[in-house]
Amino acid sequence: MDSLHIPFSRLSVRVLLAWTLFSIQAPDLGWAAPFSCRDSLVRAREWVLGRPSPKKSEVIIESPMITLLREHSLQDREVIRLFTRHAGEPILNQNYLQNITDSIRESFAPWFEGESKESFQRMLRIQHVILTMGLDGNHPYLSTSDSHALSPSSRGRFRYEMSSLFMSPYLHFQISEHFTPGSLPPAFRTYLEEEAPGRSYQVPIHAIPEPHQPEVQLTTLNVGPGSQDFLIRYRYPSNPVSKTYVEELASIMETLRQLPSDAPEEKLLHLLADYIQIFSAGLPFDRVNYSIAMAQVNYILMKHGLRGIENGELDLISVTVPTPVFRQVFSDAVRDAQLPKIER
Repeated sequence: MDSLHIPFSRLSVRVLLAWTLFSIQAPDLGWAAPFSCRDSLVRAREWVLGRPSPKKSEVIIESPMITLLREHSLQDREVIRLFTRHAGEPILNQNYLQNITDSIRESFAPWFEGESKESFQRMLRIQHVILTMGLDGNHPYLSTSDSHALSPSSRGRFRYEMSSLFMSPYLHFQISEHFTPGSLPPAFRTYLEEEAPGRSYQVPIHAIPEPHQPEVQLTTLNVGPGSQDFLIRYRYPSNPVSKTYVEELASIMETLRQLPSDAPEEKLLHLLADYIQIFSAGLPFDRVNYSIAMAQVNYILMKHGLRGIENGELDLISVTVPTPVFRQVFSDAVRDAQLPKIER
C-alpha cells in the first residue's frame, strides 16, 4: 500500500504520536483496540495527516489559500501576513510558519472541503498536533502564551478532558501595551470608555448560556488630562464548561461549510467573528488556540473572495466586549484589509 511507503524515522515518530494520543483515550478519534501492527502503521500515518493519501485519480479541491501556499515560499510577505499577529515583526520560532501552514493543508482544508469525513472535533485535534509538533512530530512550536513547551499530554487534547489547567486561568493585559492611540478600533474604544457595564461583568457572548459566560474585571487608569488606559483581567471558563464552547464552534463551522459563495457578506463576517470570539474566550486547548482559529478564518475569507487579515489583537478584544461590538471590530478589520494599499 502507498500508505506504508514512509521513511522509517518519520514513521516511527508518527506511530509513537498516535499511540500517545490513543493512550489518553481521546474518544473522538474512533480507534478500536487491539489492531494489527500493519493497521497501526496505516492509522498512525492517516491520523497525523488527518486523512489517507488521496488516490491519483481523485480531484483535490483547492482554495485560493492552498494555491498561495503551494506557489509561494514561507518568506513571502502575504503568507507571513496571513499567519502572524503582526506581519512586520520578526518570526522568532522558525517552526511556526511551517507547522501552521501544514496544519491547514493537511487537516483543516480537506475537512472543510468535504474530502475528509472526520468530525469537527477530531479535525481540530489533528490540526493542534500538527501545529504544535510538526507533520513529522519532531518540530515543536513553542507557544507565545508561555515560556514553557506544550505538555505532551495536552497536545491534541481538549481542556474539558483534563482535570486541571497547565497555565493560569486568568489573562491579564493593559490596553496601552498592545494598542497605540491610533490603532485602537473605534468600536472597542467606545465600549471601554462609554459602554462597559462596570468594574466587573460577564461578557455576553452569542449562543453561550449566561451561566457559562466568562468574567472580566476592568480597571480604568487616568494617565493624563483627557487620557485613559485600561487594565483587563479575564477569567477563562472552567475546563468542564469549555466543552460548551467547543460544541458551539462545531455548530458555527458546519454553518460556514454550508454557506453558499454568494451569501451576504455581513452574514459571513458575523459567523467568522462569532467563531473567533468563542474560540478565544473558550480556550479549547491548554495552549495554542488563536493561531488555529485565525488560520481557519483566513482560509474561509479567501475562499469567499476576500483578502485575509493579520491576526492582530482580535483575541484580546474578543474576550472583553459583547458579540455585537466584536462583530463590528472584526468586520471593520476585514474591510480595511481589502483596501488597495497593503503596505503597513
